[in-house]
Amino acid sequence: MDQIRFVDPDDFIRRLRAKKIKIREELVRGIMDIFQNKWGHVNVEHMLDRYMELFPETELPPPKPKKEKKKKGKKGKKKAKA
Repeated sequence: MDQIRFVDPDDFIRRLRAKKIKIREELVRGIMDIFQNKWGHVNVEHMLDRYMELFPETELPPPKPKKEKKKKGKKGKKKAKA
């Protein structure tokens, strides 16, 4: 799972759809209401902790390695042609 702590409700729904998880809208709203913080964001970290309490035998997939950024060329003055 991505290292995300809090997401807004619209982003939470969008991420579920992107993963092609078929789930009823009412259930998603209920989950968001349970794990919502005082700013209205979904606390994904708390959701994961609670899930692991209920299903401790679950093995989480290893985190995805971060892609290395390509180095950009040096910026500077170009040599003038004579």
